Amino acid sequence: MRVVLVSDCFLPRLGGIEVQVAGLAAQLRGLGHQVVVLTASPGPDTAGVVRIVPPVPLPVNPWAGPALGTVIAGADVVHAHLGIVAPFASHAVEVAQRLQVPTVVTWHSMLGRVGPLVRYAARWRTWVRSGAVPTAVSAAAATQLQQVVGEHGRVLVLHNGIDPADWAAPGPVPPGPTVRVLSAMRFAGRKRPLALLRLARLIRSRLPDQVPLQVEVPGEGPLLPVVRALVARLDMEPWLLLPGRLCQAELARRYHRAHLYLSPSRLESFGIAALEARTAGLPVAGLRGSGIEEFVHDGVTGVLARDDAGLALRVGDLLMDRARLDDIARHNRTTEPAQVWPRVIEVTLTAYDRGRTVRAAPARD
Repeated sequence: MRVVLVSDCFLPRLGGIEVQVAGLAAQLRGLGHQVVVLTASPGPDTAGVVRIVPPVPLPVNPWAGPALGTVIAGADVVHAHLGIVAPFASHAVEVAQRLQVPTVVTWHSMLGRVGPLVRYAARWRTWVRSGAVPTAVSAAAATQLQQVVGEHGRVLVLHNGIDPADWAAPGPVPPGPTVRVLSAMRFAGRKRPLALLRLARLIRSRLPDQVPLQVEVPGEGPLLPVVRALVARLDMEPWLLLPGRLCQAELARRYHRAHLYLSPSRLESFGIAALEARTAGLPVAGLRGSGIEEFVHDGVTGVLARDDAGLALRVGDLLMDRARLDDIARHNRTTEPAQVWPRVIEVTLTAYDRGRTVRAAPARD
């Protein structure tokens, strides 16, 4: 099968969509499918990647024009990956439908209110009425999208995937007096890095003085300088570390030395970093109502709370209950999550088959 994966942004730019599209392409190729990644992102010449880069320095190309059709024509299925702003991938969906190519569209975002998503309602409903298969990366994201699609189609949950071998822990966390909490993120407003600082201070206040706490937050992004300045001003530098972006191997190594992963985001459509940490054996703590509930089950793989105050309370209690913390970590080290790539690919291919079946049927009104 010839598959065209479309994303406005792609490697070497790093983000959840970019990493997942690259992983999906590799998995499909491993099964013998022909895969082309179609993107507006600049980057090196790479086999299997077609870059239709705009004439101005933007990470997207809303003016791609007929060049999209050249790549899409003859595909067995087009799988477009959309975030909140995705003019290139949206254009590709329209081109694919004009060429009558089976189409699957995956929504990778969440909004604080459904209202802004309604702006896309007419476009999504047109796509679905024309045979596109709507999918989202979590039940939380699918619920939002379903309100937009309405009765025109059923939104499928199509998880992001992970390879446990990339993150597997060699054993329990080495013994020592320091409790280590880790949270990897892109330092952008939607990820709530400033809220993370408040959470860290609340958690520290709940621990006895004789229990040292270290919080480490790898990552980069536009708010990193602001966070660095705040950490210095609040005298948090001795115990809150900001090492910047880490490679996958180094990030896994630090997961294996940590006791808990903290996810402060409210608008996490899936939370691939949290899933990586959970796969590495860390209990994960986060907020209810976000995509991390796909793999964080309260009391089994981590803890969940309704708000920041409740989250700080639950994390503090868990860090002080080392037997319970160790039980959750042992479960996570020895139990694969449901989102392993073979299962994700199985659902993905089902979505592709559905798109091809719908396209073969008479067009709906």
